[in-house]
Amino acid sequence: MNTFSFFNKFFAAAILCATAVFVAEGCTKHGPDQGGGSGNGTDSATYTKLSTVGLSGLSGLCMTPDSSLLYAVCDGGILYKLNLDGTTNSKVYEGTNDFEAVTVNPSIGDIYLADEGTMTVWHLNSGLLEKVVTISIPNAVSNKGLEGLTYGNGNLYIANQASPTKIFVYNLASKTITKEVTITFAGYLSDLCYDQKDGSIWIMDSEKQSIYHCSADLNLLKTYSVAFITKGEALSVDYKNKCYWVGSDANSSIWKIPFAYFN
Repeated sequence: MNTFSFFNKFFAAAILCATAVFVAEGCTKHGPDQGGGSGNGTDSATYTKLSTVGLSGLSGLCMTPDSSLLYAVCDGGILYKLNLDGTTNSKVYEGTNDFEAVTVNPSIGDIYLADEGTMTVWHLNSGLLEKVVTISIPNAVSNKGLEGLTYGNGNLYIANQASPTKIFVYNLASKTITKEVTITFAGYLSDLCYDQKDGSIWIMDSEKQSIYHCSADLNLLKTYSVAFITKGEALSVDYKNKCYWVGSDANSSIWKIPFAYFN
């Protein structure tokens, strides 16, 4: 073998090796599964894991009204704005609450926060917390309280994590709970996201490592497996960027999952 031929083969092998390492570590590929309602897709779409800095106990995510940033809440009572690469844009609020979820009225930008410690939903107004509603659960189980929250069409959808797995619909105008629905198919109601396109509801389940798409009446339409995420407790559906954002309470990482991943 002449010297020129040897180096050609050597560099070709090195490039193939480097490419294989990038695929394995940079963007985990997805195996095909077209069966039934599993929600799994094809090899053509990949998800991306984003690391955050300084966040601990990430529990809730939602988009800003223009979908340019993410709101993120943590167990220690801190609300952040994050850039879409996972880096911190700013700290919006810091207290001592046990915040588990955040949502925004996209029309006017009002921010609401679910506090598991007090079983209360708060409105963040000019840096101050204003009580919206406290949810009473008979024989409530500690650390299995308010975990999910989303705004939609004048209502707040409020999720109790477990025992019972129940969603309360609170109307902001009448200041009353207008509906209560027990969700029998979920292990944990870890977060909620109202679909602004059609009024359907998305549910994150950290126990079963699944995302559920439900009708406006909270009937199950489809299940999507996210078995690669441990303690996924935050969910936002982003039509502008055509992806789901899922946050982990285990390590405060965020996954960006393209819509195409489940097709």
